[in-house]
Amino acid sequence: MIKMDIENKILIPFMVLIAFSIAVLGLISYWNGYRLLLNNQRHEQQQTVAEVEYHLGGVNFESDAALEAAVGYLSGYHRQGLYIFKGEETLVNHLPENSESVRPMVVRAKIDSNLNRGTYEDDALMITYAMDAKTGWTVAVAGEKKILAGELIDAQKYSILVAIISLILSMQATILIAHHLSRPVRYLAEQCNQMSAGDLETQLEMDRQDEIGVLAQSFNQMIRRLQDNARKLLEAKQFNEDILRSLTTGVLVMDQEGMVLNQNEAANRLLSPSLSEQGTHKAFVTLLKEQLDDLLQLSRTIDQLYVLQEEAGDEKRYYATSAAPLTNSQGVTTGAIFSFNDITERKRLEMRMERVNRMAYTGQLASGLAHEIRNPLAGMKTSIQVLKRRLVTTEEDRNGTLFDNVLHEIDRLNKLVSELLDFAKPHYPDLRRIDIKSVLERTLALISPSAEEHQIDLVYIQGARPVEIKGDENQTEQILLNVISNAINASSSRDRILIRIEPRHSEVEKSVQVVVQDEGKGIAEADLDKVFDPFFTTHATGTGLGLSVVQKLMTDMGGEIQMVSKEGVGTTVTLKFPTP
Repeated sequence: MIKMDIENKILIPFMVLIAFSIAVLGLISYWNGYRLLLNNQRHEQQQTVAEVEYHLGGVNFESDAALEAAVGYLSGYHRQGLYIFKGEETLVNHLPENSESVRPMVVRAKIDSNLNRGTYEDDALMITYAMDAKTGWTVAVAGEKKILAGELIDAQKYSILVAIISLILSMQATILIAHHLSRPVRYLAEQCNQMSAGDLETQLEMDRQDEIGVLAQSFNQMIRRLQDNARKLLEAKQFNEDILRSLTTGVLVMDQEGMVLNQNEAANRLLSPSLSEQGTHKAFVTLLKEQLDDLLQLSRTIDQLYVLQEEAGDEKRYYATSAAPLTNSQGVTTGAIFSFNDITERKRLEMRMERVNRMAYTGQLASGLAHEIRNPLAGMKTSIQVLKRRLVTTEEDRNGTLFDNVLHEIDRLNKLVSELLDFAKPHYPDLRRIDIKSVLERTLALISPSAEEHQIDLVYIQGARPVEIKGDENQTEQILLNVISNAINASSSRDRILIRIEPRHSEVEKSVQVVVQDEGKGIAEADLDKVFDPFFTTHATGTGLGLSVVQKLMTDMGGEIQMVSKEGVGTTVTLKFPTP
């Protein structure tokens, strides 16, 4: 469908109306002229018939010479279309030039012989005829109507020319009027299009006092109000975006189908696609969509804590989420808004505090038990030694072996009691600037023979310059010795243990990390949370106090120990020491 502009919508109806009016007037004028010529033709034909009858009335028809003279006179009568018939004979034939339809036979066939006087008309011919009573002749005058049309056009050519000139002038006037009327409307439409395209700086420049001028003033006022409202909306939108961008909490909005409508920068950072729930391995976004289904059914706020990992055995991440219904102004729930935050550090601190409290209580209990056990053990050992000297007289006596076994077990119990006392005893680190690189190299020199004995390759990735930490040198060496020994005990023949130092200097963290990574049997996921608990061990000969002591020493120095392990793959222990 062709789309017309305002000018054509004004111009075309006016031009059609003017052309139609002039055409109607022309047709009426033409028709009236045609009828007038037709009437004149009838009158002329009747007058010619009357003249011929009058002439025939004065002729003596008894004389043949008079008849021939009359026929000769009428034959010279200058009137086209005049015919005189005597029965089937044509006495006078004034056939019009270039006429095929006004032939004597045609005219004679159209005359009604039963009438003395009459006329005949059809679309092409007009015939007036009369029968002379004295002679019996029939006088007829015939004419073609198409000749009248040509005469009419020739007569009205000036009128047609005036009509055409009037039509052209009217069209030009209509074009000027339409252009004058449509120009301000088109200008207004163009400015509206610019405004709809986002240009709110446009203004109508129109100095008119009519309705279009009032419309232009109203348009300019509307533009100014739109500019003010748009500025306020942009400021409010920018303010809300600044708030969302500044939040460290992730904010995510979903519709009822689970489609993400919006999220802030913190959400982009926290929504790692590799994060999945521990145990179920469901992606975090999938967990949120499941929470959305519960939320839409309950229509209340739901708080949830998720334990996430990138891969099984990796460090755990704790996400605290809160979901609330998203409602519109009519109170209809259209989706949900989620807020979530990574509380791993807070959870880690809580677990550290819990372990510290548990270790303190365990230390107090162990100290009391150690003192209560150590005194009887000393008496028992002395008594067994006395009994052995009295009862065992020869080397072949089997009782000597039994006494030796009892004494060995007493010594083992005494060692365990000593470890309990060492665990329970307060350690006050002598904090100073120490080179962790030299401490680690000294520790590796001590433990290398044990690694070689088990055919385990210790790979130390050493840096070029010293790395200083703030700690107790002896306790640091004890920590490194314990952690590397555990890695050796967990490894098999031909395994590698990677050891490296990683300084961390950033706005968020300033520390030095010692990473010990083995290829051993790893730790089951269910046991990872218990490895730092006192007396927990997976070794048949272990006491379960080694890592508990390591953690306590690290905490006393202001450091931190982290462990990531995957069963069948290996374990990575990260020791974070504070910097001076």
